[in-house]
Amino acid sequence: MENNENFIETRSITLPKGGTLEIKITQELLDRIRYQFQIDKSETVTDDHMRMFIWGAVSTALDKAEKEMKDG
Repeated sequence: MENNENFIETRSITLPKGGTLEIKITQELLDRIRYQFQIDKSETVTDDHMRMFIWGAVSTALDKAEKEMKDG
């Protein structure tokens, strides 16, 4: 069962090559994105910030997994 108490909003982010990414956002995620992109608390975290953060995190995880597979 999903605990919705930690989610502060849900966004549907349009992706550059089509499609939509729906993401449920926690305050912790917003804080991490702000830290990563040096966004002041008075500024808005945009859909582009979220998309770039998620793309970077997934890309890094895939690179690490591929390296581990090669290194055995």
